[in-house]
Formats: sequence, C-alpha cells, structure tokens
Amino acid sequence: MKSTLSQIFIFSIGLTFSCNQEESNPYGFTGNSSAYKNTDKWLSGLRATPNKTMKVGVDLDFTVTNKDGVAIENLFLYKVKLLNTKQSINFTDISSANDSTGVYYTTLLADGDVIGDIYELDTLASTNFLLLTNIDPNGKKIEGIFSIHLKLKRDDGIGPTPLLKIIFSDGVFQSRMDPEWLK
Repeated sequence: MKSTLSQIFIFSIGLTFSCNQEESNPYGFTGNSSAYKNTDKWLSGLRATPNKTMKVGVDLDFTVTNKDGVAIENLFLYKVKLLNTKQSINFTDISSANDSTGVYYTTLLADGDVIGDIYELDTLASTNFLLLTNIDPNGKKIEGIFSIHLKLKRDDGIGPTPLLKIIFSDGVFQSRMDPEWLK
C-alpha cells in the first residue's frame, strides 16, 4: 500500500511537471531567434521540424507571441537544407516539386489562428539568404543566420495600414533537432 501511494505521488508530480512544461511552451518551441525587423529588435520562439511536404531538409517556424502568450507574427522558412553553405531564399511554393528554400510571413489576429497581413519574398533584393553556421555532428542542434526582404502581398484591411516592406537583418537562430533528420 505504501509503495502504491509512493508511485501515485511520483506519477502525479511528473504529470504536473509535464503539464506545466506544456503550458509554458504551447507552440512546441525548440529554440529561439533574434533579428532586426526594419530598425526594431525582433525576438521569436522557433520550432524546427523535418519538412514533410516535399521531404527536403527542415522547416523553421519563427513565432512571436504577445505578453499573454498569443501568437501575433509568423515567419516560416521551408525546405531548408541541412548544409553549412549559404542558401538562397527563393520565390517558391511550399508544395512545389523543386527543393528551393522559400519563405512567407504573416501577422496573426484574434487568438493567433487568424491570418492578418501576408508578405512574400521581395525578389528584387539581393540579400535573401540563410546560412546554417553550426550543425551539431551528433544531430542535436542547429544554428544559423539569415537576411530576408519581404513585400506586402495582402493587407487584411482590419488593423492599421501595414508596412509595404519588411526587412529582417542580422538574424540569428538556434534550435534543438532530432539526429534522425541527418539520415
């Protein structure tokens, strides 16, 4: 009986800890990022996942939350190859048959699940790139830098007039990853 009570107590502490951990990280962040968004400092959580659409590299999902923990911005880089070389960011669709790295950026409304303004890659800019500066040989961590120029594709018509262009400069990120992604 005493052993059973001890097991229940230990289980309930573990359950409480895991629930609290999930509540403090509802977006499943595996890392973080910082950059300048135009001239303002920009900080985000980051979730790195294998690209499942085209099975090319990884997707990097940068999310900014407000003080209440609600997502308000999303920068999404997809089909990032796990290579230590400078990768161009191209005007490409996530589901296109090519293996080009692409990007989109949106503002988010309501409780973080309604798309607001939509931005697409500014193809006239010559400094759209991502570089993985460190890929842990044991496959547990990636780090990198980025620079991305975007232009307004769609104004949501709800909030204030959006910026016509957004430039992410001096971007840096780090994230945990799964060693299986290197196979």
